[in-house]
Amino acid sequence: MNDTTQIIDPETGEIIRGDDTRLSWLISLEKQIAMSYVEVALALKMIKEERLYLLRGYESMKEYAQACLGMNIRSVERRLQLADAFSEKVLNKVMGNKVPVNKLLEIARDSRLVDDLEEDRAEIHGDRVVYSDGTEASLDEVVESIRAREREQTKE
Repeated sequence: MNDTTQIIDPETGEIIRGDDTRLSWLISLEKQIAMSYVEVALALKMIKEERLYLLRGYESMKEYAQACLGMNIRSVERRLQLADAFSEKVLNKVMGNKVPVNKLLEIARDSRLVDDLEEDRAEIHGDRVVYSDGTEASLDEVVESIRAREREQTKE
């Protein structure tokens, strides 16, 4: 971004100042949101595994999540899937790189890739998977190959 630009908000018509400082602030906020997602996922995992919701008088994680956290069960399940599939180390790395959650959920179904991520034999940078041998592939290609492999397995 240039030193200072003016952007017109298409919803309100207001002029919004855009500069490197505000862009840096936006990037920082986006990282905060991603990290919060990881923190919530890991906290939900602990609550579920330790059945801490029982301490609040709820009989199920679903009931607890809806009543105490205002979260629907689908949102809770997505976060738990991530927390179950990846270590905190990997989650913090990939969420810091703004990897979309839906792509991570797809990757979670490939145990080999999950192992590679855990053992630092692969990393995800934005929309690329980079392997320790120097090869790389787009995240979309990796996800499509996971889907294709699953389709082949269901045919067998």
